[in-house]
Amino acid sequence: MAQIIPYLKFNGNCEEAMTFYKESLDAELELQKVEGSPVASQMPPEAGKRILHSMLTKNSMVLMASDMIFAGNLVPGNVITLTLNCDSSEEINQYFQKLSDGGEILYPLKVEFWGATHGQVKDKYGFIWMLNHNKKSLIAEPGLHSIIDVWEFDAPIELVFSTMTNPVYIKDWWGPRRFSTQVDQMNVVPGGSWRFIQRDTDNNTYAFHGVYHDVTPPTQLVYTFEFEGMPGHVLMETIKFAGENNKTKVTSTSVFQSVADRDGMFKSGAEEGSTESQDRLVVLLSKLKSM
Repeated sequence: MAQIIPYLKFNGNCEEAMTFYKESLDAELELQKVEGSPVASQMPPEAGKRILHSMLTKNSMVLMASDMIFAGNLVPGNVITLTLNCDSSEEINQYFQKLSDGGEILYPLKVEFWGATHGQVKDKYGFIWMLNHNKKSLIAEPGLHSIIDVWEFDAPIELVFSTMTNPVYIKDWWGPRRFSTQVDQMNVVPGGSWRFIQRDTDNNTYAFHGVYHDVTPPTQLVYTFEFEGMPGHVLMETIKFAGENNKTKVTSTSVFQSVADRDGMFKSGAEEGSTESQDRLVVLLSKLKSM
């Protein structure tokens, strides 16, 4: 299959830039300098340290670059944008942080209307990167009263469970970034109550509450969930945690009173809330692991 491969042009700092991309993307890098190449005798002596050709690879990703500028002036980043499609929430957050180091965040990571997490950075060499992660973790079978949501984290099960059940951290991961979240109650024991209050940028408030039915650290949580703006539409949520090799898979099953209630949850932004909560939790767990 034909493939279009981006080829970047630099003016003497190709090796530095490609090494930065190699480290940021955890990729392989091949460099060919002018000196020692078949064209060295045709080039001025001062060009010997310049990069004749370089290629960065990781799986199916390929990026090429050179210091060879033959005409005109170089204006980095003005005619090309690099798109990086990521496989996980952890990956997009990691690459976004590394590529923006020394550069500029043009568009912070957020879930867009098309369902993908998207952000843009201009790196310290002037090139613009668009990063995307299209994760549709919600499963809603037609005619059923349930939604299944699967999250995966590069963190041990004990840390994931304790973080998700600690009221101190709720504000750092629960719900979309455009809301602030306050914990009014959170007593994580069987029969204990929880109540969270969200506030948007226009100071509108939205409250949610429920009761814990089962708390089995670090493998299971079962609780009810009710939006106070639509009283009476209660769902039961069961969260199962499975850990292996310091990684954790979190599977949430939400059972609604009716298919209409289930579909109404989707229309109210369930996928946005799920995706952004997972992305935010990835960042939080990474910080907690390094402490």
